[in-house]
Amino acid sequence: MRESPVDGNEFTAATRGLAIALGACLSEDPELARETIQLLRSQDDDARAEKQCDVSSVVVEVLWGRVHHGSQKAITVAELAKLVNALLRSRGDELNYSAEEIGWKLRVMGVRRHSSVAGRQVLLDQGTRRQIHDLACAYDLPCTLAAENCSDCSLHEGIVST
Repeated sequence: MRESPVDGNEFTAATRGLAIALGACLSEDPELARETIQLLRSQDDDARAEKQCDVSSVVVEVLWGRVHHGSQKAITVAELAKLVNALLRSRGDELNYSAEEIGWKLRVMGVRRHSSVAGRQVLLDQGTRRQIHDLACAYDLPCTLAAENCSDCSLHEGIVST
């Protein structure tokens, strides 16, 4: 197999590998490769739409926003649940997640929660910030475009997608 004439950067990670492999198979005819790859567009659009309403992706997206915009040192799981539900509603999802359900999602993702007077919370310390960046890259979220003056974003700059 030859080098692919298609870089696949316009696709999500799930589709990118397939696009590059198909492009490599059709490397003799770059125009045919590009036209064939465009047939993956609707599949990729479906994957993007599905990801936008995936609660785990949205949790990471909200946390990513919090570590970049604002000076909070922590966010309660109840507040996180409100923000996640609001973002999901804005995207047309009608499910409503409780703070407990969001807490379980955080646990599955390995994001630590701590008890406080206000309830369970996620500390937005350096370790959690780095973990949120890693999760955003793992979920191939569009929010991973590097934020100015963020040392964690600069660590991921070469591996994030658009």
